[in-house]
Amino acid sequence: MTTRAARAARRVPAVMTALGLLVVAGACTSGSGTVATTTTAPTTTTAPETTTTTELAMSAGRQLFAYNPEVGQCFDRRAADSGAMAALRANASPIADSQVVLLLDCALAHQYEVAAVVDVPFPTAERPTDAALVSVGKRLCPNALAEFVGTPYARSSIEMGWVLPTDEQWRRGEGRIACVVFDPNGLTQGSLRDSAR
Repeated sequence: MTTRAARAARRVPAVMTALGLLVVAGACTSGSGTVATTTTAPTTTTAPETTTTTELAMSAGRQLFAYNPEVGQCFDRRAADSGAMAALRANASPIADSQVVLLLDCALAHQYEVAAVVDVPFPTAERPTDAALVSVGKRLCPNALAEFVGTPYARSSIEMGWVLPTDEQWRRGEGRIACVVFDPNGLTQGSLRDSAR
């Protein structure tokens, strides 16, 4: 667990322009633990390892070039031509037309999980700049992470990110930012909801 000061010192990477997709979710859990339970005799149960580095085949999920996120959905960001997974980063948005979202069952290894979808408080017809949208994400997503994971962001081992609306989505009135959670140490199997990490 990181200290509040160390957490505050973390720098969230700059967001790149999202082209064509509002994608969401990714998340990650890692580690194993021992849980002692008492019945008629004490027993020890080891929790399964939940972090993996094994990338799933593209056939394991549903490939999406355009996607409106929903809370609790899990996904990877992939190269459409090779299926190679993009590096984990705060910006889970596809950054080129050659990238797709691979929507996955959260029980399978995945990069991101959608913790919240928040409305952007800009009443303008023209899409705000990425910098303005990132500022909104930095303000709203820490609370979304805390509510979803069950641990304040300052004490959580889980990182947050966001997916920005595209110009086209903004024109259609879909000016929402998806707050995503992910484990900076690798892929996750299972949901991070209520994980208290």
